[in-house]
Amino acid sequence: MAKLSERERIDILRMIGFGDKLRTHQEACQLFNATYPDRPPITQSTVSRVLARFEETGSVKDAPRAGRPRVDDETRLNILVELQDNPHSSTRSIALNNDISHVTVVNFLKKEKFHPYKGHLIHALTEDDPDRRLHFCEDLMHRCNGDPDFLKNIIFSDEATFYLNGSVHRHNCRYWSQENPHWVQEVDHQHPRKVNVWAGIIGRRILGPYFFEENLTAARYLDFLRFDLVPSLAELFPNNEDPDIPEERIWFQQDGAPPHYGVQVREYLNNTFTGRWIGRR
Repeated sequence: MAKLSERERIDILRMIGFGDKLRTHQEACQLFNATYPDRPPITQSTVSRVLARFEETGSVKDAPRAGRPRVDDETRLNILVELQDNPHSSTRSIALNNDISHVTVVNFLKKEKFHPYKGHLIHALTEDDPDRRLHFCEDLMHRCNGDPDFLKNIIFSDEATFYLNGSVHRHNCRYWSQENPHWVQEVDHQHPRKVNVWAGIIGRRILGPYFFEENLTAARYLDFLRFDLVPSLAELFPNNEDPDIPEERIWFQQDGAPPHYGVQVREYLNNTFTGRWIGRR
């Protein structure tokens, strides 16, 4: 049955009447249903409950709900102001500051359409980085205008680390079951077995993958460039003047990982890809 509004409850009391002009509950019920033909009809017991509540409380309003009182307007405003001043405030600190429960804070924030977004880690930029990036983009566009196939001659490379102990990211892995399986997995975080993998791409060709079972250091990365990657490139893109290095149209790109920034690594790249390698200088 649809809930009665306060106006409808008042009408029921008026239809019952007062003093010498009283209607029976059945008569009041019939009169109400005739007055409001577009709403679901009420019963005689509904009339009796409305009258009993009015005689008991002197009001037609609903009785206060049991449980914790709702957050008042002042507390709501305090919560919103606190989040405005510090969006990183925890729900527990907000509850403590406003003397309310943690659950109340969470429910209020959900009602107000707040969502706890996670931050993303990005590389910090130095003061000169914007100018360098702008110069790089302008130079790249200039080269592409002069040679439409320029990007096809760049080796884009990166590395990734894979752990061999079968460990999983608990936030990305679920165990669906009708009962709690108490799923646990032992993980050795002290000495995890892992492998570093390097791969590159140039045009439509994939280079690698190459595997490093130990930690990737500048010395190991230099050995990889000198004894693995560059000899392979020299075969794929032969240089008539120097058979030990690839032809001069080939460029090499790498990110700013610490092993790539070793002094000897940069010297080797300067000699092998003179003026033709992209990366941290």
